[in-house]
Amino acid sequence: MAVYKKGMNADAVSASGDKLVGYKGELDGIVEAVNSAVSQIKSNWGGTDAERFQSDWHGQRQVVSAAGDKLDAMGRACKTNAESQKAASAT
Repeated sequence: MAVYKKGMNADAVSASGDKLVGYKGELDGIVEAVNSAVSQIKSNWGGTDAERFQSDWHGQRQVVSAAGDKLDAMGRACKTNAESQKAASAT
């Protein structure tokens, strides 16, 4: 594996971009699974502690979703830069 000080291995960077976009999808799946689990808990637990638990997840869900959005943006940036590198190298 070469280490690039300038330029890029466009195929490798594009593949990394695909992985990052895929991780966003995985995080979305995790959020949905946790939402389902928390909903089941909600129907079986009431009171102040239960409300705090629900609120904690709501805040954490936003953090996880934001991380997924950032991974998606990073992945797309990798793919865009790789395509630009391929186009520049072709001329």
